[in-house]
Amino acid sequence: MKPNPLCGYRLLAHATPVIGLVCLLMSNPTTAQDAASAERHYLQGHAAFRKGQARAAEKHYLLALRADKNHVESYRGLSELYLLQRRYDEALEMLDRTLSEHSNDAALWANRGLVLRDAGRLAEARIAYDKAAALAPEDPEILEKVAGFYGFTGETERAELYSEARRRVLEEGAAETGRPLP
Repeated sequence: MKPNPLCGYRLLAHATPVIGLVCLLMSNPTTAQDAASAERHYLQGHAAFRKGQARAAEKHYLLALRADKNHVESYRGLSELYLLQRRYDEALEMLDRTLSEHSNDAALWANRGLVLRDAGRLAEARIAYDKAAALAPEDPEILEKVAGFYGFTGETERAELYSEARRRVLEEGAAETGRPLP
C-alpha cells in the first residue's frame, strides 16, 4: 500500500507556484457560469481530498479559484490540504487571502490558528484562536477548538473556561429545543 500524502507520510514532489495563483486571481468579476464551474471543481477537489488524492484535489481547488477568485471553500480546501502536507506558508497565504475578504469568519480564524500552531508559531496562533472565539462566542465547535488549543499549550485554566462556555452553549441549545445534549 502506498503512503497517503495527505497524512504527512509523503509530501508532493512538485511545488505549487502560489504567488502565480494570486496574480492569476486578480482577474474579472465572476459570472454565473464561472461560479457554477468553480463549484463543480470545488466538489471534485473535495472528493479527491477525501480519497487522499492530493494532486487531484489541489488541481481542482486551483481550477475553482481560476473560475471564481472569491470561492471561499476552495481557499479553505487548499489551506487544509497544505496544512496536512506541512506547507504552512502556503496554507497561511490561502487563509490570509480569504480573511482579507471575510474577516468576520470565525472558522477561518480557527483554521489560521491551527496552521500557526502546527507551524510552531504559538503566539500568533493564540491571537487567531482568540479572534475566532470573540467572533463566535456562542458556537460550540469554535469554542471546542479554542479550548483544545489552550489545552495543547498547557494553559488548563483557559482551556477549562472555553470548555465550560461550550457546555453552557450546548445546554442552552438543548433546553431551547428540548433535545438532549450531544
